[in-house]
Amino acid sequence: MGRKWRMVRTSVLVMALAVAARGLWAQESTPRTILVFGPRLGVSAVLQEPGAFSSDMQKVTQDADRSFFPVFSEVGIGAGQFIPLGSSGTYITFQQAFLVGGLDQRMPLPSAFLTLGCRLPFGLEAGVGPYGTLTPLSGSAEFVLSMVYTAGWVFATPDFQVPITLMFVPIPGYLNPRITLLFGINFWMLR
Repeated sequence: MGRKWRMVRTSVLVMALAVAARGLWAQESTPRTILVFGPRLGVSAVLQEPGAFSSDMQKVTQDADRSFFPVFSEVGIGAGQFIPLGSSGTYITFQQAFLVGGLDQRMPLPSAFLTLGCRLPFGLEAGVGPYGTLTPLSGSAEFVLSMVYTAGWVFATPDFQVPITLMFVPIPGYLNPRITLLFGINFWMLR
């Protein structure tokens, strides 16, 4: 009788371990929220005639001896949160970035944005949200709020992601929208 109970106990123990292992495997295959963080580098173009842009920036910087060009560099930092929609590989995205443009021309133009969007399983993503920046208006630099529309592609590796994002910003009252192409590296903070 003791031998029979030992077999029953061993069978129950093996089944319990199998159920626990199956539970751990199922838990690991369930998608989780992903957090990423990393640097951004890019280029912006203000859709304005170069002479008019230079004139506007000369008024803002109060430096009539310099000329400015409506294409300038962007550097900054970005972060993102990706919430899975089931196990399809599609994510709801919340992305934020702080950028400083124009450092190559010694005309720092800070901007920040927040987008809500969607990323498809193969890396295509799009978003929309608020955008704030300094813009030359009425002979001075004013902080304006606008909307940003983004579309991009993300290349993911096991260690990091490489996002490429095209942004379109129609700035109200300025009639010269801004187009930005950003590259970055996202390091995994949580996945």
